[in-house]
Parts: sequence; C-alpha cells; structure tokens
Amino acid sequence: MHSAVAFMLFSLALAGSQPASVQGSVRVVQDGSSLDCAGVWLIPQSPEIDAAIEQKFGRLDEGVQATPTPSLPQVRRDPPPGSRKSRCRGRFSERFGFSEVPPGEYYLTMTAVPKRRYEDENKFRPKTIEMMQRVSVAPGSSVKLDFKHND
Repeated sequence: MHSAVAFMLFSLALAGSQPASVQGSVRVVQDGSSLDCAGVWLIPQSPEIDAAIEQKFGRLDEGVQATPTPSLPQVRRDPPPGSRKSRCRGRFSERFGFSEVPPGEYYLTMTAVPKRRYEDENKFRPKTIEMMQRVSVAPGSSVKLDFKHND
C-alpha cells in the first residue's frame, strides 16, 4: 500500500502583543474515500507526553499511524493541563483553530475516522488515521499547519 504524507508548517511572526494562534486544515483520503476529522488536540510538550508520543509514533517531530481505533485514549480522556481540543469544520477541507495560545512547545494530534461503519466484519474496514506534528509557538505568532494524508 502506497502512502503519501505531506505536512506544511508555516509560522508568521506578527508585531506587537497580539495573542498567538494555531490553525490549519485536515484532508485525509483512504482508498479514494475521505475520512472525517474527529478532532485536533493541542497538547503542551512535557517529558510524559514526549514518552507517549514517541511510543505511539516512533518519533517526536511528526508522524502518521493507521489503526483500527484511536490509540492515545488516556491522553484524550485525561488531558494534561493546558491541553485543548478543536472540532474540525468544513465541507471539503476541514479546518481547526486555537486562539490565545501561550508561547511554548506543543504537539498537535489529529484523528480521522471512516465516514460509515461496517456491519459485516469480514469486509474491508477502513482504519483510523492519526497524525501528529510538533509545533513551536512564539509570542504574538500565527502558526498554520495542514494535515494531509492520501493512502
């Protein structure tokens, strides 16, 4: 199975004391079908989160994982202090955003799920796609991240 993953990260510094923001879009396609973005988490970097991210993705800068179900449930059930979730909105390219983000190092994790359930377990069941990108947020900056995956 051929997998193409593209991450584009742009950071634009803005003058003055404007609050920082993180925003972007999600476009995930598996076997020709678009998957729905279940949400994007902005998680502050910490040694504990580093360990969970590295165990899940095998690295700390960016990663993609295809699994039958989302696999960072503990982090999402009991998120570390300062973590936030953004719902994805949009019809063709789902968008997310976080405003008033304190400066620091963060992980953005995104989960995309199949649009429909399969009643017959013998049929092919599309997998959940999880993606991660580490970002640095500077004071008064705007960070834009586009998650794209075509499998």
